[in-house]
Amino acid sequence: MSVPPEREQPSTYFVQDRANQSEFERLQVQDQMVTSKMGGILPEQPEPEKLRRVLDVGCGTGGWLLETARTYPTIETLIGVDVSAKMLEFAREQAQQQGVGTRVEFTQMDALRMLEFPTGYFSLVNARFSLSYLRTWDWPKFVSELARVTRAGA
Repeated sequence: MSVPPEREQPSTYFVQDRANQSEFERLQVQDQMVTSKMGGILPEQPEPEKLRRVLDVGCGTGGWLLETARTYPTIETLIGVDVSAKMLEFAREQAQQQGVGTRVEFTQMDALRMLEFPTGYFSLVNARFSLSYLRTWDWPKFVSELARVTRAGA
């Protein structure tokens, strides 16, 4: 008898060694390359300077969020969430080194559970590499939760 897909526990995450410093550095370079090829940090936003609160779900080493903080100093609050304590520790160190530590917060949280934020709290939610850890049956709940924490019309 086959196992229902919801009960499978395969690792779908493409970062298998979440405690390796050289892997963190590789992820930073990968993030910079993707941002460059996408046309910048927020190419789809007509007025990114009007954003107030930004959430990065599955933020990893914090590359996207840190670049957003440096590029748009008018964004008041930037929060990154990830399940990996080691990656978040690395991200916090980077935030301090880059001088954005007072505006950027990194919190350990599982994106596949209810996010610990009020409804409509964020003006933008980013989940860039979600494909790397989400399984097909996770998507409806995940997208619904991202929509819940995003301000209406954002």
